[in-house]
Amino acid sequence: MNPDTMTSPGIGLLGPAFAPLGGAIIDVRGLNGFRATAQIAAGRMFKGWVAGYRPSGWPLVPPVPPWKRVADTTFNGPALVGALGGGLSKANLRVTLFDGDSGSPNPVYQTMFGADFNNHALNIPYFFATSQPAGNDFDGGNNLYFGFEDTSGSPVSCGYMGSKTTYRLDASENTIETYTGFPGCFALTDPDFASTPHPPQYMLPVQTGQPAGVWPVTGWFSVPDTALAALYAVLNTGVVRLGIYDVSSGDQYYDFTQGLAGDVVDLPFSPPVSYFGNLDLWVWRELNRFDALDQNLNFPPGYAKALMYALGVEFFPEYPAAAQKYDYREFMAEADAAIADLERLNQSDAVAQEPAV
Repeated sequence: MNPDTMTSPGIGLLGPAFAPLGGAIIDVRGLNGFRATAQIAAGRMFKGWVAGYRPSGWPLVPPVPPWKRVADTTFNGPALVGALGGGLSKANLRVTLFDGDSGSPNPVYQTMFGADFNNHALNIPYFFATSQPAGNDFDGGNNLYFGFEDTSGSPVSCGYMGSKTTYRLDASENTIETYTGFPGCFALTDPDFASTPHPPQYMLPVQTGQPAGVWPVTGWFSVPDTALAALYAVLNTGVVRLGIYDVSSGDQYYDFTQGLAGDVVDLPFSPPVSYFGNLDLWVWRELNRFDALDQNLNFPPGYAKALMYALGVEFFPEYPAAAQKYDYREFMAEADAAIADLERLNQSDAVAQEPAV
């Protein structure tokens, strides 16, 4: 497990069903502490030039809107909102992007074209419409942000692309480099610069089968407290739409489709399974049978492991330090068989009915 990409800031670890990179993650916690998490598959996200073609001049005609929707997901909104206790206390978005054009400094282009590669007075390889601080890649720090659409369709910022900490992972899910922003790396695969010396450390693909030089980075965005109500209203509609806002829109190429192929899954936005209810049921069943002092409580053989599973589900996300002592995937996998045994036992026992309250 990679703690950099699998730890939702202020909420906790993602479960083992979620991928360490690829696609987008929507992670929310209700006012009552209830947590729901969704992952949008990488293959359903945007890839290409925002304008629909590779621009060769500026300004673009016709102009391109600054907001570009890159993904969306649907779910049972009223059911989800009904479980969140009347609002959100915290929410995060995670996204993986190849060629984000917001790295500062940009390690690839500085190596290929020089430290002052984005000086307008020089013959730079890619034009951009807004002036940039030295070392930035097309992003002056406040002209690109990631966010979601509110119920009226207006974009809500969850943070500037160029200010976020991002991580480049290898095929073993380990962090091999950390950046500020989402660095541009289009030149690594652009045939116009095939003869330009490429930094060798950036040519190994993250995913088997990818061409050399194609590597994404992953970063987290926290929904501002002032925008939690807007996101809560969006959840009630049953559709979340994510996107990127660029004040000089249209001149960018983005690829949100990269990730570890087999690990990226498309999950519905629904509450995670809680095992405490089942454990309470098993406890009640045994207590209900206990009607004489000479009897012994006889919980199913896997009860202890099942309890550990439930505790892991509930408490690992709140205590990231636990991940330093335990391997979360191994911890949970060890209890899976016990949980399955208990569920079969519970289903086969006609007496196991939740008592009336």
